[in-house]
Amino acid sequence: MASVEPEERHALPGNVEQLRQLYQLTQALARAGDVDEIRAVVLTAARAQLGARAGWWVTNDDGSADEVVDESLVVRDVLRDGEPRFWESRDELARAYPALAHIPTHALAVVPMRAGGGVVGAVGFSFLSPRGFDADDRALVRAFADEAGHALVRTRACLELHGAIIARDHVLAMIGHDLRDPVHAIALAVHRLEDEADRGPAPREVVLAISRRISAAILRITRLVREVIDAIAIDASGGPALERQPTDLIALARCAVDEHGRAVHPRHRIVLKHDRDRVVGNWDPDRLGEVLDHLLSNAVKYSPDGGEVTVRVGVSDGDSAPDALLIVTDGGLGIPAGEVVRVFDRFYRARNAAGLRGLGIGLSIVRRIIEQHGGSVHAVSREGAGTTVIVRLPR
Repeated sequence: MASVEPEERHALPGNVEQLRQLYQLTQALARAGDVDEIRAVVLTAARAQLGARAGWWVTNDDGSADEVVDESLVVRDVLRDGEPRFWESRDELARAYPALAHIPTHALAVVPMRAGGGVVGAVGFSFLSPRGFDADDRALVRAFADEAGHALVRTRACLELHGAIIARDHVLAMIGHDLRDPVHAIALAVHRLEDEADRGPAPREVVLAISRRISAAILRITRLVREVIDAIAIDASGGPALERQPTDLIALARCAVDEHGRAVHPRHRIVLKHDRDRVVGNWDPDRLGEVLDHLLSNAVKYSPDGGEVTVRVGVSDGDSAPDALLIVTDGGLGIPAGEVVRVFDRFYRARNAAGLRGLGIGLSIVRRIIEQHGGSVHAVSREGAGTTVIVRLPR
């Protein structure tokens, strides 16, 4: 049976006062509620204990060590190799880093913050005069950095969990909201059928109209349930495995257009265009059917004033092995500038979509299915002028 080795901690300082300072630091870190508080606690405590002129830290997700203008060269090296650096005089620092010879720092300590078996950042302190770092000083700085690293990881995990709980609550609220309308529509339709039955045989056109309302409501419920199931499956395993087979994309698009055309309000018109009889590839027809379903649902939903939705199927030009192209265009709300790149993110909804039903997961499912097929998807849009979603599929 495999054993899990505890993570290595550096030796603690032997100085009793420094141990007291370390204990106080751990207590303060336990009370810190966010990353900024952790930074303030660590830098304040260490500067006071060491008598440093300045203290700073850089985490791996800051993107760059350039925020620490003068000492950025040292920080990069510490982040890269995970080894602490201590320089007790300006001459020592200049010999190691000639580019830093001009800065007013006369002693410098830069130590990695470790947690989870890796380096999560670095913490550093500069001094205006030469300063020796004995074994206890070095042990204290490294212990401070270790505690900071573990506090940072714990806080990030708590923030991620809090964000996940908020997202879950949001999704549950949206599911309840989105289910209410179609369920209410079905209840009204059934009540209407009962009224018609009480008056005698209902005219055929009345029954068909009521049937269409019920079908449209059931379709909305089915899509909502499928979105939730797909999102859960993607979280658990990256999505269901593809069942590839020779598939005609034009035939799939025709079925989707017919299905949505029967369900949408008369003010919408869905049109299929293609310049060849068939576009066949080795794809999963059920999953691509879901892609079409999501794209058409979005195109109709974000065109609240009606209009034409166009579905084009073709192949790419100029390629030795042309890919299949699926292009869905609407003339609806469009997407605000700067938000187009985010519409395929889970739970993301553009700011002009407030008030429209939806969970914000449909396009993320589309992207996952297309990427499973080795393809790509992107959107082109202008607010107030509609959106075009372009899917490219290798055949």
